[in-house]
Amino acid sequence: MSNPVVQAILFADRIIEEKNGKKGIIGTFDTIYSPSFPALAFPWGVYVAITGVTSKVQFSLSLKGKSPNPLIHLKGELNGTNAEALIELPLNFENIQFPEPGNYNFDIEIEGKLIGSRVMKLAIANIQNSQIGG
Repeated sequence: MSNPVVQAILFADRIIEEKNGKKGIIGTFDTIYSPSFPALAFPWGVYVAITGVTSKVQFSLSLKGKSPNPLIHLKGELNGTNAEALIELPLNFENIQFPEPGNYNFDIEIEGKLIGSRVMKLAIANIQNSQIGG
């Protein structure tokens, strides 16, 4: 029986996968700044790493704000055979529009059970901020 454990949830400007299978996580962040809302975010990614999967399981990833409708909702299947093996999900997103500033939860569920979550913050950029984005 699988006992999945989230080892990492990292937000970054970009997640790359090399030909040898290694992942590159470029420009980590936890807050996206925008001068106004709704805001169309720059391309960004999330790196997810999970252990403890020892069979075929259904998973879902979602990004939710205050609205009950998620901004992102992905479903799929993971197949693990070794509880210690790391399953990596390098994901990149474009054209995600955030309706308002605040906290957005990136949730990971396996077989309908929440196994991990990470908050992404969206904030209004002030004049002193030298960088707009993450």
